[in-house]
Amino acid sequence: MRLLWVLFYGFSLTVFIYAVVVGYTRLMTVCTPPGCADDQLLPAVAQTLTENGISLQIYALYNIGLTVLFAVVYLALAALIFWRRSDDSMAIFASFTLIVFGVYSTELVGGLAERHLLWLRLLAFIEMLIVTGFTCLLYLFPDGRFVPGWTRWLAAAWVVIGLSTLFIGPVVPDAVRRIISFGMWPALVQYLTLAVLFGAGIGAQIYRYRRRSNAVQRQQTKWVVFGLVITTVAWIGLNELLLTFAPAWMTNGTHTRMVIDAFMAGTVVFTAVTFGVAILRYRLWDIDLVIRRTLIYTVLSGLLALTYFGAVLLLETVRPVFSAQPSQLETVLATLLIAALFAPLRRSVQHLIDRRFYRKRYNSDQVLARFSAKIRNEVELETLRTDLVDVVQETMQPAHVALWLATVDGHDLSDLLRGFHA
Repeated sequence: MRLLWVLFYGFSLTVFIYAVVVGYTRLMTVCTPPGCADDQLLPAVAQTLTENGISLQIYALYNIGLTVLFAVVYLALAALIFWRRSDDSMAIFASFTLIVFGVYSTELVGGLAERHLLWLRLLAFIEMLIVTGFTCLLYLFPDGRFVPGWTRWLAAAWVVIGLSTLFIGPVVPDAVRRIISFGMWPALVQYLTLAVLFGAGIGAQIYRYRRRSNAVQRQQTKWVVFGLVITTVAWIGLNELLLTFAPAWMTNGTHTRMVIDAFMAGTVVFTAVTFGVAILRYRLWDIDLVIRRTLIYTVLSGLLALTYFGAVLLLETVRPVFSAQPSQLETVLATLLIAALFAPLRRSVQHLIDRRFYRKRYNSDQVLARFSAKIRNEVELETLRTDLVDVVQETMQPAHVALWLATVDGHDLSDLLRGFHA
């Protein structure tokens, strides 16, 4: 297995380097349909680039840079996982999956299919492996077993669909091909099939977390699900919001679209990083703290953005009553309002999230706050002892509690407290 991994890694790295060299030339060429690769410039996009002051060379280097960064992160994580955990079959499977996705899902490698028919067939097979690898990774992670048991049948069904599409579809009549070839199914059916596969994977992780996992596996599951949720929300939520409210930002060849592409690539890289952390370093970082802060600042950012745009809109509406001249006053006032609201709003959001999702932490914080306020004026040692033991039992819930009082110059703490009170 180790030798196979090394050979596949070397082959994939060679393919990617070749794809970068060929892809640069392809990206520098404007193509008139049909017969264009997915990442090749169309005349309309080239015109938009020119209007925005972006040369073809800058555009090509930018896209290649993003793709190289994306692939390098996946390949580096795959190598690190293999190096650190080559004795773990689940880790090796995850490493294989990262290699396949990080190299063969890129448009640079996909563009090679325009030059070689054999490569087109190979890429179709690898695309099936990408979907199979990620779905099975969700079904198997972290212990290498299909949990729940019925997920193995979903994985087997997808393998049958993929193999029939690749090897049976090309040699059967069209009527049969429409039934057995995934690519010829209606678009809605394709989306639903993929949604079931990946949805079942996330459901399997949640089921494991609640029913089967130990403490270590739960930490690993939190990292994986956290990465998947961030990526899914970014891809679906942000895409839909921009297409609905700011479609001009999604126009190919514009500065905003280039920035959005970079952000989207970053979210997919983030998923790989969370898988790597889940396998290698899950003990070093408190995922609950990461999730808690992400929730707090995501909600806070949304509320501040709504407040800002609402304030600007309101001020622009009432401005004509006082002056007909446009000014930057609305923006300045809205910015000052956001600055004033940031701290109290952050505390309110944190309080709400802790009370709703981190009830145990919220209760502990409340107990400690009450104890802190009470001991400021309390000098009776017995009362302090009782209160302290109660706080420890309520917040930490230990099996046993022992309290030891030090002596200073032959006097115990109760004598010192009485002297201080006097």
